Amino acid sequence: MSDELHAEAGSSLGEKPYVWHGSDRLRTWTAQDRLGIYTHVRLRKKTASRPHGNDVYGNNTTKRADEYTSTGQHQQPKHYAKQYDPSEGTGFRLGAAGAWTWTNGAALSHAGCLAALCPPLTTASLAEAHSHRFLGLKVPCLWTDCRHSRLVWSLGPRRRLKRRSVDEQSPAMADEAWVAAWVSGDVPGRCRITKLPLEVLIRITKWLATTDLCALRLTCRAIEDLLYVTFTDEFFTKKQFMITYDSLQALIDISKSRLGAHLRFLHIGLDRFPEGFEGLYRPLPDDEKERKFKQRYSNCIALWNMGYHHEMLTDAFRNLRGLEDVVLRDSNSSKRSRDGPNTEWTSYGSTTIFKETGVRLSQSMDGSCSQVFALVLRALGVARANPKGIEVMVRNGNHLRDFCFDIPCFAEPSVLPVLQKLEKLHLSIDLSWRTSPRGRSADAGPTSQSAPDARLRKFLASIPNLKNLRINEHHDDNSALTDFFVWLAAAPPSGDAPPEANGHGEASMAPVAMPRLEELSLGIMNLDCATLLGAIRKFAPSLRGLELWKVTLQRNLPTGSDPNEPPRNIFWTDFLNQLRQIPDLNLRHFKAGMLSQEYTRLSRVYHVSFKGRGATVDYTGAHWRDFVEEVIPKLEIKWPRTVTPEHGDSDDQVESDDNA
Repeated sequence: MSDELHAEAGSSLGEKPYVWHGSDRLRTWTAQDRLGIYTHVRLRKKTASRPHGNDVYGNNTTKRADEYTSTGQHQQPKHYAKQYDPSEGTGFRLGAAGAWTWTNGAALSHAGCLAALCPPLTTASLAEAHSHRFLGLKVPCLWTDCRHSRLVWSLGPRRRLKRRSVDEQSPAMADEAWVAAWVSGDVPGRCRITKLPLEVLIRITKWLATTDLCALRLTCRAIEDLLYVTFTDEFFTKKQFMITYDSLQALIDISKSRLGAHLRFLHIGLDRFPEGFEGLYRPLPDDEKERKFKQRYSNCIALWNMGYHHEMLTDAFRNLRGLEDVVLRDSNSSKRSRDGPNTEWTSYGSTTIFKETGVRLSQSMDGSCSQVFALVLRALGVARANPKGIEVMVRNGNHLRDFCFDIPCFAEPSVLPVLQKLEKLHLSIDLSWRTSPRGRSADAGPTSQSAPDARLRKFLASIPNLKNLRINEHHDDNSALTDFFVWLAAAPPSGDAPPEANGHGEASMAPVAMPRLEELSLGIMNLDCATLLGAIRKFAPSLRGLELWKVTLQRNLPTGSDPNEPPRNIFWTDFLNQLRQIPDLNLRHFKAGMLSQEYTRLSRVYHVSFKGRGATVDYTGAHWRDFVEEVIPKLEIKWPRTVTPEHGDSDDQVESDDNA
C-alpha cells in the first residue's frame, strides 16, 4: 500500500469535478518538467480510524484513509476516499467508483464547472475549508493557492449522485466569485510569503538553486508575478544555444513566447561532437548510450549537411525583435554563481547530451567559427534583423579567417543592410592563414587586392556607423597584421567620389573613415609603437574609450647591441608619453593590462607591470592625461639577472653591465 496520491495532467472533465480536502495535514512539494509543474500531495497515515460507524452512503467508516493502490495513470482508491468537514469535525466517505485526476483552473472555467466546483461539505463552505484552521494556524496554505493544478475527485456513474438525497445535510454552495478567484490563484491574504516586501523576497530567492527557484515561482501566480522581472533578467536577458536541432528548436520556442521579448543578448556556443584525435574510435560500453550517441551525432550532421540550421536560425531571428547583440564563443562563462562556485553557463542541450551519452561536447579549435560567423550573418540578413552588435569571443583558438568576411553578390542584398546598421563589432582574427610567417609578399602591399586581409577590409568598409571596435589576434609575428593597421591608420581618400557600394574593385580597398568610432579595444597582438599610435591618432577626434590588453610592443634591436643582453629600456614609457601628446584625444575611459615588449627576431618577451597596481590600470573620467602621467613612473619590468663574469674579465665589462 502506498500513502501517496499521484496524478496525471490533462484529465477529462466529462464528469462533475469535486474538490478534495483531507482531514490530515497536507504537505506539498513540486517537481518541474518541460510543460509545467505537478503537485504531489502526501496524505499522512492515520494511527486510528474515526469511530463513526456507517456514513450516509452506508459505507463502513472504519477503513483507513490511506489505503490506496496505483492502477496505471489514475490512482484508484482501494476502499474509499475521505472528505472532512472542518467545521463539525465529522467525515463521510465517497464510493470506490471515483478516480484521482488533475485539472487546471482554466479548464474548469472553460467547462463551466465553477458553480459545481464545491462538493457537499455539509454546513461548511469551501472558503471555510480553505482557511488556516483547516491546515493549522501556524502553517501557511500554499497548496490551495496553486494555480497550475487542482486535485479534484471525479465521481463515477451518475447514479451515485442519485443515491444521495438533497436534505439538510447537503452542503451550502461556496461563493461563486470566491471560487473563481481561488481557481485563478488570486485569493488575497492566504499566501503569507506574498506579503513580504519585494526586496526581501528577492533577497531570499537569491540563495536558491535554479531548480528550487523555478519550483517556487510555479507555486502560485502571485509569486510568479513578483519574481518575473528578476527571473527573466537573470535567465533570459542573455541565453546561450548551440548549432544542434534541439537547441535551436528551444530558441525558436522561446522567441515565440513572452520570454522572447526579454532576450537581448544571444550567445551561440561552438559546441560540437568530438572528432579526429578527440573522437571516440570505439563504441561506448553502454549499448543505450551508444545508440543515443549515434542518433544525436547523425541528427547534428544532417542539420549541417541539409542546411536546416540556417532556416531555424532565420526563424528565431525573425521573432527576436529586441535582439541587441549576437555573440559567438568557444568557451562557457563561469559566472553562474547561483548554483555554486565554478558553475558554468552552458549551451542549451549540452548537459542533456552529456547525461544521455557520457560524451562531453568539444569547443576546441576546428575552424567552425568562421562557418558559424558566415551562417549567422546570412540568417540575420534573411530575417531582416537589426542587431546593434556582433561579437566573437575566442579562448580555444577558433579565430576568424579572412574568407569568412567575404560577402558574395547573391548575399549582398540581405547582408549589407545588417552591416550598415551595426554599431559594435568585436572580432578575433587570424591573419596568418595562407601567409608566410615573416616578411611581406611582393604583391601584398597595404592596399593590395592580394593582401591576406583583403576581405576583412571590404567588410569594415561596409559598416559606416561603427561606434565600438575590438580586434584581437593571437600574438602572431606575421607582417599581415602590421599591414592591416597601416591601412586602418591611413587617411581616407579625399574627393566627392565614394567607393563602390558593392564592395568590389580597387576603390573598396581605400582606407575607411569610421567617423563615429567612440571605443577602440586592441588585444593579443604584436605591433610597433608607430603603427599603434597611428591608428589611435586617426580616430582621436571621436574616440572616447581606449583599451589595450595583452599588447606586445616590438622594436628592432639597436645596431651593435648584444642579443644576449639587449638594452633595458621600457618601450611603453615612450608610447604613453606620445599618447598624451595627441591633441584631439579626449578620452573618458582608459585601460591597459597584461602589457609586454620584445625585440624583433629575439624570442625573449618582457612583461610590464605597474608598481603598487599590478598588471592592469583602469581609469574613467575627464583627466586621463593626468592619470597616464601618474602611472608612467610606475612602469617596471623584472629584468633577468645579470650573469656574474668569470675570473679574468675586465673591470670595464663589469661596470658596463651594472650601468646598463
